[in-house]
Amino acid sequence: MKDQRQEAGDNAQQYLANRDINIFYVQVHLTDAQVREIVDQRVTEAVAGEIANEVTQEVVQLGGSLLEIEARALVHRAYFVPQSPWHYFMKVVNLSPNREIEITHIWFDTNPRVDILNPDRALPTRLRPYETFETWVPVASLPDVPNMEQLGRVLLSGGQIVKSQLNKDVPPVGYVAGPGSR
Repeated sequence: MKDQRQEAGDNAQQYLANRDINIFYVQVHLTDAQVREIVDQRVTEAVAGEIANEVTQEVVQLGGSLLEIEARALVHRAYFVPQSPWHYFMKVVNLSPNREIEITHIWFDTNPRVDILNPDRALPTRLRPYETFETWVPVASLPDVPNMEQLGRVLLSGGQIVKSQLNKDVPPVGYVAGPGSR
């Protein structure tokens, strides 16, 4: 079953890559049924979605060496209470249990590109393991395009770019996550 799991991971990775999902390495826990489905090349959207959601690390090839990236970028739309215009909030989480990451740039990959230059959340910033950084930009300063939550980009000091996804689990009210250490 171990070889089948490896083959399933490889097939799932190829399946997701063909759908332009930016995953370089898949490390997930699959059920035996999912392994059989993937090995038999019958990967469904549901299984691919589960795999994409369970990814715990990405590996990027840089100059022949492998560098593990364990970061996630999440975007949601909200406003400051009691009243403010709508903003897009981008949260970056260092998922590494033992490595710091450094964020050098954050932007939305629109045409034209919109960089987030927030003096309240200056970059670059370093995140310790499991630390979170969050910044924001007014919705009015971005073009009106669909799926803005998936257009967020985070550049790390090693040159890796983390693509954002919709933050589905945002509480109805709360605080902006800390800026990380400087």
